[in-house]
Amino acid sequence: MCALSTTWGGGSLILILAGIAEHFTANSISWGIYIWLLIAGFVITLMRHGAEQYKRLQPRIVIRNLTKRVWPPAQHGFTGTEYYFEIFNSSECEPLENVRAELIAMQPDPIGYLPVPLHIKHDDYEVREFTINPGSTRMVDLITGPVDAYKSQREMIIAHTVNKDRIPIPRDKYRLTVRVGAVMAFFEAWTEGAPELKCVLL
Repeated sequence: MCALSTTWGGGSLILILAGIAEHFTANSISWGIYIWLLIAGFVITLMRHGAEQYKRLQPRIVIRNLTKRVWPPAQHGFTGTEYYFEIFNSSECEPLENVRAELIAMQPDPIGYLPVPLHIKHDDYEVREFTINPGSTRMVDLITGPVDAYKSQREMIIAHTVNKDRIPIPRDKYRLTVRVGAVMAFFEAWTEGAPELKCVLL
């Protein structure tokens, strides 16, 4: 369990303000007012730092690091390329639980039954939800396709987990919208005019 630190940064600011106030008043500010201003400064500073740390400790989803991998022909008897991305939990304390990555839109849409859950790398295709520990990442597969090589996969395939309906899509240019919790990310993937699959995180 993480503990909140109490960093006091407002005392000097309040003393300066007190000095300014004293300069513009006919009578010197009493020690009582100095103490009151110091207490007020400490309270404001504690609230500010508490709010900042609360935000930092909360689980927060970051979609990042789209990565390309070309697998060797010996692995499946043919080669091809895949693109996957990371989901990062930026919290210092709290895990992200029951996380699901979904493809919620694509243009054009040859699938026709969106949204679909995406495959979690290194897990079975039946697994659709996962946990991410604080400061950790999980990888999610997005799409596979051809490379300019002998014995290459020729189709583009979205790496979703509706297993009976996971079929190739036409070789074209697509805009993909992925949602993880309340966070969305946008990708473009294409083989249009190219011998191999390309994909970028927008």
